[in-house]
Amino acid sequence: MRLIRAFNYFYGLNTFLVLYWVHILKQSNTSGSLALSILFIVGATGTIIGGHLVDHIGAVKTIRLAFTIMLFLLLAFSLTKGVIVASVLLLPIGMLIFTPYSAIVLLGQRYLPNQMGLASGVTLGLAISIGGIATPFLGQVADATSLIIVFFILTAVALIPMGAAYFIIEPTIM
Repeated sequence: MRLIRAFNYFYGLNTFLVLYWVHILKQSNTSGSLALSILFIVGATGTIIGGHLVDHIGAVKTIRLAFTIMLFLLLAFSLTKGVIVASVLLLPIGMLIFTPYSAIVLLGQRYLPNQMGLASGVTLGLAISIGGIATPFLGQVADATSLIIVFFILTAVALIPMGAAYFIIEPTIM
């Protein structure tokens, strides 16, 4: 599936958000941990909203919308040095990370209607595994350069699922 790379920026944010909060935004460890918690709390809302969007506009449009907006939000987040702006951006970023999850699983199950478990495992399990494998390389980049470069890389990675989303063909339901 083309969307297997979609969640690399999820792991990057998950791993480097607290460090960004502490070292770039000059906030406390507690504040960084709170930012990460907010990312996931808002993400739960994004999952619910994603399910409703799939019902109203369809899975493919939901995926395209989420990945397109995410690209611009990540770019804005990468460019900000202010904690207030970063905090505000964190809310839609957290929501949009999780918004396409249900749509992606649904599409996977539609592509493989006779193998629902495999479809679910491939669409999220493999995607998250690849993101987890890529994260140590981002850590090496952070050590060699800076966290800001890592967030620019995460923004560039967001181009992959956004571009791939526009090549998705809605499967016919039998």
